[in-house]
Amino acid sequence: MTETSLAQHLSELATRAAGASDSTQALPQLLIPVPALCGALVVALVRSARPQPVRTAAGDPAVIQSLDQLNADFGDAIVAHALGCDQPLTCNDLPTERRWQAYAQALTTRTPIRSVHAQPVRAEGSEPAVLVVYAERRNHFTEDTTHRVGLLAQSLGGLLSLLRSRDELAHLSTALHTSRQISQALGILMATHKITSEQAFDQLRAASQGSHVKLRDVAGEVTLTGRLPSLAELEQRRRSNPA
Repeated sequence: MTETSLAQHLSELATRAAGASDSTQALPQLLIPVPALCGALVVALVRSARPQPVRTAAGDPAVIQSLDQLNADFGDAIVAHALGCDQPLTCNDLPTERRWQAYAQALTTRTPIRSVHAQPVRAEGSEPAVLVVYAERRNHFTEDTTHRVGLLAQSLGGLLSLLRSRDELAHLSTALHTSRQISQALGILMATHKITSEQAFDQLRAASQGSHVKLRDVAGEVTLTGRLPSLAELEQRRRSNPA
């Protein structure tokens, strides 16, 4: 694959990211073309998290299922090391691998995988992550192949940073809208009942807790109707709109 061809594929990844509604939806979409770009059976983006890393995979479904079971049984020693050292890591001949012998033998026995490469993915403001590429051939990861994986990991890191920023902006917009709704509702209640802002907020909170309707939704009803709805009305609203 030429540099120009790879650049075109990276552009397609950016288009996939732009079309996703959020980062959770985007990750599987971003990974779909990567196995073919690396000549791999499976690729996985593994993000450091508690109590265990979060894995998003693409490629051969049967191999992914075997990997999931193997990692549940043994833990992923290669990924754990890659996340810890934050450096590229290549295992080009699993049958003779001695660093993580039990895990390497399990991979060789249970799957057709014979080579693994883990590449750090650096996304601003995100937890440590690695792009793990699983290949069927021994010595699959040449200098050219690992360079290509590095470019893909760099691109994924940039896209994840953009997605994270977009998610944060969306959350901020929602929070600002909610804050405005609550402020407007407080003003309406204060003017209508000649009460303080603390008393108005207490009324909103009591209505929310008593009806199990979110505070922002109670505030929205107040701004829409100009009055605080009864608990019965809020309960009816909750039943009509369970989400």
